[in-house]
Formats: sequence, C-alpha cells, structure tokens
Amino acid sequence: MSWDFFQQVTLSADEQELVIQDAANDLANGLTFRQMVDVDTLNQRAVGAVGEVLARRRLDVPRDVMLSLAEKVVGRVNGLGALLPLLRRDDLSEITITPEGKVFVLKKGAVQFSPVEMNLDQQSCGRMVEALLRPTGQRNQRGITYRELPNCPGLNRCRD
Repeated sequence: MSWDFFQQVTLSADEQELVIQDAANDLANGLTFRQMVDVDTLNQRAVGAVGEVLARRRLDVPRDVMLSLAEKVVGRVNGLGALLPLLRRDDLSEITITPEGKVFVLKKGAVQFSPVEMNLDQQSCGRMVEALLRPTGQRNQRGITYRELPNCPGLNRCRD
C-alpha cells in the first residue's frame, strides 16, 4: 500500500520563481481588466493558484511562504502596482509614462502635465504595458501604446 502525501519543503529561489511563474500564468488567463485591478479578489485567487501549483508538484509550504508567493503572483499578474494609487484618483484625466520611466499626470481641467515623484525601470514599464494590453489580447510590439481603460468601480479612468 502506498500513501499519496505532500512533502513539506523549503523552496529555493529558483523553485519559488517557477511556482510564481506557473501560478501567474494559470491566474492571468481570462482575467478582465476589472478583475486584474481588484487587488483584494486577485489576492484570494492568487493564493488558490499558488496552492494548485504546489498541489500539482506535491509540495507543502508554511502558510507565510504561500502568502508571500501569492503576493508576488499578484504583482506579476497585475503589473500595475506602482500605478494603482494614481488610477484610483478621481482628479486625474491622464497618466503618461516616458520611455525613461518618468511619470506625469494631467489633472482634470489642466492643460499641462505635472511630474509625479516616481521613476519606473524599463522592466516595470514593460509589465505595466503588458498588463494594460492583456485583456484586449494585444501585445506591445512597437514600444508605444495608447489604451483607453475600461470602467472600474474605485478606479478613475476605467470604462467598459
């Protein structure tokens, strides 16, 4: 008689990255923009996705490790972490990110953009563009993207 069991382990950084990647891929498929920016629900779904990946691999990790992995999955799937505070503001009409990662906002009724104390690296910018395009099925191929956001409760510039 053999027992089917899960082995509690300590995951290496490479193993954690594989779990994060698999869970993010599982979770990202079919998400709408609204689901992607609903961080509370996305966190819950990420915990489930990490749990499924670990179960497929027959691994068990402590709860705090699972929550840490899920948080990284949310960051990977959402990709908008740094922009979420700006997206939630109702006084802005546009957000612009330069190729150098500088962020500027246009307030409603204003004619000039204002700089924001935020500099993003190229990898972060790429993840944000991909996150914005994912619900449309498009990919960023030329490095320049303009995308109208769908309508989302609690987020200023989102529309369906």
